[in-house]
Amino acid sequence: SLSESMDMLLASKEQGINTMIATSHYYQSRESIDEFLTRREKSFNRLMENSHDFQIPDLRLGAEVAYFSGMSKMENLQQLKIQGTECILIEMPFSIWTSSNINEIYSIINNLDLTPILAHVERYPDFSVNSSKLDDLINLGAIFQMNGEFINSWKSKRRALKHLKNSDYYVLGSDSHNMDIRRPNLGEAMETIQKKLGARRLEEIVELGNSLLLEEGKL
Repeated sequence: SLSESMDMLLASKEQGINTMIATSHYYQSRESIDEFLTRREKSFNRLMENSHDFQIPDLRLGAEVAYFSGMSKMENLQQLKIQGTECILIEMPFSIWTSSNINEIYSIINNLDLTPILAHVERYPDFSVNSSKLDDLINLGAIFQMNGEFINSWKSKRRALKHLKNSDYYVLGSDSHNMDIRRPNLGEAMETIQKKLGARRLEEIVELGNSLLLEEGKL
């Protein structure tokens, strides 16, 4: 709802977040890119019309694009990149990735000159069972996005911090959808990183995100 969206923005601002990227889900099987962009613009304009009296983060538009075969051949996929950057957020298949999946990401980089950011990487089977595929994607030029929830949870905190300590290819995301079980959580996640890995490591992670998403949009 509009009111919940505003509550999420205000909560994020209170956590020290000055810029947010709104990445609505895009499913190629459900609508065309043009239909998605029209729907997204209407929702964004409605939100902005009701935000004048509030101190909220600066908003950039993007999309969380569900992987589909042949996506690298769609020239208008460029329209789904994160506003002001050459990055595109992609939700990969929730199954063991095949060579075809990896090649599709390569083609997005090579043919469309986009930097893929793979959404909530901790949810994919390959994150746990096949780190070599993650290395392959890094070598191709992909970036991984890790959710604040994975860092904050006592069940997964240790694994999250291990990955953040040993790799320079992670950016943070809240993946917040509401003010209930998926509320904004980056403030807590950044506090955890600073406490466990140090202020300098947190700064490096934030700097990577800023360099990709707030400046030139390329490494």
